[in-house]
Amino acid sequence: MAYDEATLGRALVNADKAGDVDAARTLAAEIVKLRGASPVAAEPPKTTMQELGLGTQSPAASKAYTGSVLPFSTDDAGNTSFDSNAGILGSIKRGIMAPGEALQNKFDPMSKEGIGKSLASSLLMMPGSPSVMTGSRAFPGEAVASTTQVKTVPAVPTAQELKTASNAGYKAAQDSGVEYHGAAVKDLVDTLEGKLAEDAHIPATNPKTFNLLRQLQDPPEGSTVQLKFIDAIRKKLGQVAADPDEARAATIAIKDLDRFLEAPDPAAVVARTAPAEGNAVALPGISSTAEDVAKTLVDARANAAAGFRDKLITNVEDNAGRRSAATDSGANSGNTLRQRLASVLANDKKTRGFSDQEISAIEDIVKGDTTTNATRNIGKLLGGGGGLGAALYGLTGAVSATANPGMAMVAGLPVVGAVSKAISNSLTKSQVQKLSELLRSRSPLYEEMKSNAPMAPVSPEQNAALAAALRASMLENKDTPR
Repeated sequence: MAYDEATLGRALVNADKAGDVDAARTLAAEIVKLRGASPVAAEPPKTTMQELGLGTQSPAASKAYTGSVLPFSTDDAGNTSFDSNAGILGSIKRGIMAPGEALQNKFDPMSKEGIGKSLASSLLMMPGSPSVMTGSRAFPGEAVASTTQVKTVPAVPTAQELKTASNAGYKAAQDSGVEYHGAAVKDLVDTLEGKLAEDAHIPATNPKTFNLLRQLQDPPEGSTVQLKFIDAIRKKLGQVAADPDEARAATIAIKDLDRFLEAPDPAAVVARTAPAEGNAVALPGISSTAEDVAKTLVDARANAAAGFRDKLITNVEDNAGRRSAATDSGANSGNTLRQRLASVLANDKKTRGFSDQEISAIEDIVKGDTTTNATRNIGKLLGGGGGLGAALYGLTGAVSATANPGMAMVAGLPVVGAVSKAISNSLTKSQVQKLSELLRSRSPLYEEMKSNAPMAPVSPEQNAALAAALRASMLENKDTPR
């Protein structure tokens, strides 16, 4: 008996609902034969339930349906077509694409769509899933590359790498051949002196700042001033700014010099061509235009500044370690380090140039977290630092052991205290190392490293971790009022 497409379509829907995969496949094949052509292109899912990967039918007045097992759907007129977003295939498709879409903020994890995609991804990547358990990560014997790629995270540059990048930037700027008309530099300094006078800064009260500026004020007529000479004056002003009496005047001068170099009047610039041979060094990617050279100089300074901030903290750590080693064999190194960092916070000169985030990180180390403080206090209580506490425990344990052998364990308490103190010291040192990384990461060199980092495929394990993070986020925010 021959059946029309509408009848076969209804039978296909019923078979899919019942989970009869074999019957559904047979009916789908019959529909294809009846049409005498390949299935038409898939239509996008139309309902939220379809996005969750579940078969669903529209209200009674409609014949639209999306398969829960096989990849097919029917429209309002009852026409059946292949649909890659339907059935098990659709669930797999959504599971694979969800992590990449989540990283690109293409959906809200708290929406029904986001919950469905997270569920599909977590089911696909769960430890018991064949896609994770097999060596091929998809099917035995086959290697299938991940479709999701993200940028790798480079290691934070070392202090030596920052120094090398800074030196290279300074040299590139010096070898650029950029100079400035002497008259333009004189006008800059004249204007700057007027601004300083308006802010109550005069040569009598700020002699160091004015003496440096006057080295730029009287160039011979028709002469030019090299960029490296202006930068040398700027460096000296940076040193003068450490003097509280000169700080404000020197800072104003530095900012005006920076503005002049970073956005110069084209008429003020003289760009000389560097000789093909000799001392000039051509670095790839370095333009000889004044703006580009100024940017190179700014980056060189910023890399050097990141290195200086890191060196300050590294020196504090080294000095604290030597001090502790000399007084208590290193038993109180963590406490000594925290005291030295507290001194840094109390010195405005030393914290000049630190960001709010970096200052906050130092404060966190000084205050200590729950674990660090707990282990530190236990160590102090049990005589872990040696001295009188340890002697008293040892004496108590020895005397008690004579009358009651069960009390001999008291003599071992200083050992427990020493271990606890060592843990506290190690935790403090770890916090300082993280602070060092934070300081070195605020540098143009690290931004460049991140920008040039290669793309890498996301492994199934990473996809599974992302899916777990999405689920955790949904559980955490489920009861939060919106």
